[in-house]
Amino acid sequence: MRNRSINQNFWYGRCLLMITLLFGTLPGCNQTASPKNDAQDKTVSAPDTPDKESLSSRPDVAVQGLLAAVQAGDAGVIWDSLPARHHVEINGIIRGFAAKMDREVWERAFKVARRIVNVLRSKPDLIFKNPDLKSLSVNVRLFSENWDEVIDLVQLLVDSDLADLDKLRAFDGKSFFNETGTRFLKQLVALSAKDPNDPFRKGFEAEVRLIVIDGSAATIGLETGGTFVMTRQAVDGESRETQMKVLLVDDTWIVEELHYGLSKLYVDGRAMVAGIPDDGIRNNRDPLIKLLETVEEDIGRIELAKTSRQVVQALALAQLRVSQLISA
Repeated sequence: MRNRSINQNFWYGRCLLMITLLFGTLPGCNQTASPKNDAQDKTVSAPDTPDKESLSSRPDVAVQGLLAAVQAGDAGVIWDSLPARHHVEINGIIRGFAAKMDREVWERAFKVARRIVNVLRSKPDLIFKNPDLKSLSVNVRLFSENWDEVIDLVQLLVDSDLADLDKLRAFDGKSFFNETGTRFLKQLVALSAKDPNDPFRKGFEAEVRLIVIDGSAATIGLETGGTFVMTRQAVDGESRETQMKVLLVDDTWIVEELHYGLSKLYVDGRAMVAGIPDDGIRNNRDPLIKLLETVEEDIGRIELAKTSRQVVQALALAQLRVSQLISA
């Protein structure tokens, strides 16, 4: 039970978070399913002295490559590390959502998003003077000293192909991950490196060894140099090895819990898209545009704010409006 808990903390909490962060459009999960249903029956041997070709099919090498890609900020390798059925699911969900979206609503939403980004960039002093931030588990000094880099991350997404509805309707994950995804991840890695605890270095730096392999399932061990938290100091520096299951899915090795977690996300994503009537957004264009206009009014209040309290109040109201927009 302890090893399974550690596995969840390391993989489900870090790799799933990273991959989901790159998509940005996939919803949360609350379904239940067996993580072993999708494994294929394929036998792979682990020779003592594998050649280059056999190395590419070994689970330990696949996982080591994924960790290295995250550290290097290469989102294209992350996409390639996913089995083919994941590619189909991701492309299908995003294209299906885009097909039901109204162009005017989408363009107006990104216009609002860019204005929000500009407001956040221009109000760092009032934001970081907010006393509520002191109670959060974040390194406020790190964020305040590198605020422009933080906002650049958000700016990259709002100015990306995600804002182009035609491109979203023909969404290609491989292209998105290789281009926008990699630019985003490299900037995130560079920002992380400014933290003395550097979550990317400490969270994804591990030696991987193959423990056992049996057909379409394997067990690997990861020896990490310690744990970290995204706050002010590291928890400890003790080396440890954790074990985790790896599955062969569509001729690709993937960590079992990552495969399971993403599969649950797809269930929610398909349900979300199916729940949107074909003309539901188009038929409600006017009230949705009106709601976006009220969000812009709230942004105007933030732009005029002179105190941290006024910024917090205006942000809270804008957040409420955005929640209403998403629900609508």
